[in-house]
Amino acid sequence: MDPTAATEVNPSKMSMDEVLAGTRSSAKGWVGCLKHYRSVSNAPFVVRRSKIEDAMRLWCLATLDAFPQTTTEASEKAMWDNSFSDEHLRQLILKETPNFKVAARDHLGTHTAKVPNPIVSGPGGLIRNEEIFGEAARLPFVSSASINVRQRMGAAGNAAQGRAQRFLCGRFLIDGEAVDASRNISEKGVVYEAMVAIGFDRLEVEDISNILAARMSQPESGEPGQFAKGLIWPVDEGDVVITPVHPYAMHVELAARIKDRVAKGKRISNTHVVVGGSKPQNAGLVNSDMGGRHRLLHSFPPKVASRGSRSLFRMLATGKIPFGRVGKGHPAVADFRDVANKLDWVNESARQRLDRCIGVLVSIVISPYVEVADAWASEGRDRRVLAGLPEGARRLISDGFDGLRDCREEFMDELVGHVAVLPHGVAFDQAMNRRAVIVAESIVSRIFKG
Repeated sequence: MDPTAATEVNPSKMSMDEVLAGTRSSAKGWVGCLKHYRSVSNAPFVVRRSKIEDAMRLWCLATLDAFPQTTTEASEKAMWDNSFSDEHLRQLILKETPNFKVAARDHLGTHTAKVPNPIVSGPGGLIRNEEIFGEAARLPFVSSASINVRQRMGAAGNAAQGRAQRFLCGRFLIDGEAVDASRNISEKGVVYEAMVAIGFDRLEVEDISNILAARMSQPESGEPGQFAKGLIWPVDEGDVVITPVHPYAMHVELAARIKDRVAKGKRISNTHVVVGGSKPQNAGLVNSDMGGRHRLLHSFPPKVASRGSRSLFRMLATGKIPFGRVGKGHPAVADFRDVANKLDWVNESARQRLDRCIGVLVSIVISPYVEVADAWASEGRDRRVLAGLPEGARRLISDGFDGLRDCREEFMDELVGHVAVLPHGVAFDQAMNRRAVIVAESIVSRIFKG
């Protein structure tokens, strides 16, 4: 390989000092080289101990310098010129040193390179497999397991600390040994000494080291820090906060693969969320890199309980049981619409088909009550559990259809009213409503025999 040919420089297979040497002879490709090292998804970075100062200089330029939104020949030339200016590097270091202390104290953490959720203060559910974490921690790559997960660390807050966060969450392969920047600085190792050698004030670096050392000495805690990232995932019983969330590299790779496959004409079932609005940099490092647009595959969280148990939990939390919902694309909705729009009330066969269609909708709409009733029965039939429910719902669950008594008409009207507003586009007149009540009573009495 000719290291002077910018198009042939491969930062993933060459050491940082080799890349630095290979791109110094030309401005072309220099910004792309820096961007490569700016992305934690490319870690660990190969470093020779004998060239640690050159490598750290490149790391500073990659993580602390500003990058133009659109790279032009002029901007590339300017960044190339700045890269050999000791004064430019000194100014970068001087400006960012206070942010190093803030990031080390409050923001550096396991989830530095994750999608943030700024309202998360703690997990509602913590998913962590020790076996998987143990295996991941032995690998040289950056992951939630590669940083000291014992600490109550987190990363979020002001975008001003984003560059310092990138620097401190770096990982290097120094002569074959995996080294975390933050831990090495806390231990006053080779990264610490290289920072001083390239222009950081020794007293300032010592302060940063002491802050990190204090963080590293904290006792074991399963709680994420105040600024930790979390993924809020809605489930039947409410929102669950899952942490740690997926790695930065996985997030970037998913977006790249979806883009590639869509470009090839393939259909990928996915959706997206936009975080940060017009200032995505204020919502974290990944958010800034992704322009605030995050691709998500359609999926479901892991099941931790039966559907009935989750329905019962939700009922206890909210004091009500919602009727089941049916989307406009559901076959039962389409069948009902077709039959109702062609209905001949005189034709007995047509009325029977209508009853069957209404029956399917009623069965779906009443299903949450069935789930709660089954879960309540399996957990001991304690009537106190149902105390917060409306009277009709409480009687139906505890005593069955016959137990509704004077609440029957009100409950059936509510049930049929929900069926009537499903997205089938059929207007319920008196005749249709009366037919639906008859069918609903038949189905509910059969399901809830008491």
